[in-house]
Amino acid sequence: MGQHMEFKEERSKVSTTGYKSRTRYSEASRCEGCPMRGMCYKGNENRTIEINQNLNRHRSKARELLGSEKGLYHRRKRSVEVEAVFGQLKSNNKFTRFTLRRIDMVNLEFGLMAIGHNLRKMVRKALEKHRNPQNLQSHSQLMIISLYFDLEIKTNFLLYEPVSKKVAA
Repeated sequence: MGQHMEFKEERSKVSTTGYKSRTRYSEASRCEGCPMRGMCYKGNENRTIEINQNLNRHRSKARELLGSEKGLYHRRKRSVEVEAVFGQLKSNNKFTRFTLRRIDMVNLEFGLMAIGHNLRKMVRKALEKHRNPQNLQSHSQLMIISLYFDLEIKTNFLLYEPVSKKVAA
């Protein structure tokens, strides 16, 4: 079953960032009568594959590092620390795309979203701490702060226009 892949050629290419890579191309000798053709390949000619040895070496090294004890520790931390925050920003806050376009503005917009996320966490923790009726005034103050951030700061942010840098003549 299947066909033997024969070496066809080796090509070198340089990416737009200047990275040089060598890719080996191999081709099956005869795909016409192969019973596996429908599952293997849908083109009209023989199947061709690309093999980049350097990429395969990097992949195996990454797989090895991620499978190590230290790698497993960091992967567990990432799922707890980072992914949940992005999920909350996207689904709870409806933040699916940036409204501004320059990198400094995108950094600013994301920073404000992170501040808002942290403020909401602080308010939630403070509300849990002050659930009894005697602390109703502090509860109201926290809610006002939260609403202020959501309305005032976001509105001002969308109207923000940075001061352009003047170039000396």
